[in-house]
Amino acid sequence: MQKGFSLLEAIVALLLVTMISMVAFSWISSLLISVGKIEENAYSNQVQRNVTEFLADINVMAQPEGTQQFGRVSISWNAELIEPIRRGQSLAIGPTPYELGLYRVFVNIENDDLELLSFEQTQVGYRALQNEPF
Repeated sequence: MQKGFSLLEAIVALLLVTMISMVAFSWISSLLISVGKIEENAYSNQVQRNVTEFLADINVMAQPEGTQQFGRVSISWNAELIEPIRRGQSLAIGPTPYELGLYRVFVNIENDDLELLSFEQTQVGYRALQNEPF
């Protein structure tokens, strides 16, 4: 009786190891691609939240378009009125001394002249009425 592996058994074993390795590497590759996409989305979401917070301090009625530079990152916005300007109303006291307008704000974020992110949001613009008692 023969002891050890025959050449055919060794080739079959190598073939099985190769096939299993190919499947494992393919799975790892797709997993790494998915992780990369998740990291990109998380970064984009963080950038969008930060820019949304910055734009919350901008009165789009007074400044409907503009650009702000933060180091190498540039934020530009353009606001379009989507609802007519109306006088503000309060449940407690009725008319307020402000006019309000609803705007759609288009935002573009660039890093070294490469577009990083674009999105749009809805925002209220306002202005105080002159000589109006409160």
